[in-house]
Amino acid sequence: MSIPFESNATAWAAIRAIDAWIEYPFANDGDTTSKIYKMVCMCKSTEYEAPLFSQTMSDAATAKLIELPFAADATAYFVGDDGFAPAGATLITFTRSFMPVPATRTRGIGSYSYTWPAFREWNDSTQGNYTTVFNPQNELVPPDFITRDPLTASSPATVTYTFTYATSISSVSADVLWEPKWSTSTAIDLSYRGLPTGNYVCNANVSGSSSNLASVPSITTYKNYIGNTFLIVASSIKSYKGNIYVKETIKALAQ
Repeated sequence: MSIPFESNATAWAAIRAIDAWIEYPFANDGDTTSKIYKMVCMCKSTEYEAPLFSQTMSDAATAKLIELPFAADATAYFVGDDGFAPAGATLITFTRSFMPVPATRTRGIGSYSYTWPAFREWNDSTQGNYTTVFNPQNELVPPDFITRDPLTASSPATVTYTFTYATSISSVSADVLWEPKWSTSTAIDLSYRGLPTGNYVCNANVSGSSSNLASVPSITTYKNYIGNTFLIVASSIKSYKGNIYVKETIKALAQ
């Protein structure tokens, strides 16, 4: 008895799906819509061909298959072949996967250790010292009276996964991290090194004809964040599958 690819060499030269199913990789996080199409395929080892990561399951020819085992899905990108194994008589089997860009999801991660800002005042009002002023003429003198040291604490936190299709990781941007800033409405050197690297917040203060600045947020505003507001403390981009990238952003509860 002849074996299949000998009796019908043209058909068996192409790639045939012999089994198929759909996986839901994030179902445990409550996401029952994001999916991966999985197909066990067979072909001659000399006829193997993979789609590009930029190609979708829009039709059988684009998916490099004789026939699709699913309805066409032009939103599902090729994300790889794996599980290669010999099947005898120069045949091989492998699993081909296509995936739409997953939905964004957020989940709790218990706690996250982070160093929260110190509180600094422009002067020690108990000593009547109003000489430290931050202005264009004296911009390198920071507020030096510390009312709270930087606080390292394990804070309740969440992580958000945001998925993106891109041909290069360089085209995907991480989220901007929270940090104290000077107001952009001021005319001073806004990149003043003392505030972000020193990790502190401060209120404004007026002494005579001189005024000094509040950070953004000020101490007053920041105190309202404590126990109430989740702030972005970490963000990174990782390759997920094929040309699909994931941005992982952690927010922690201000302390």
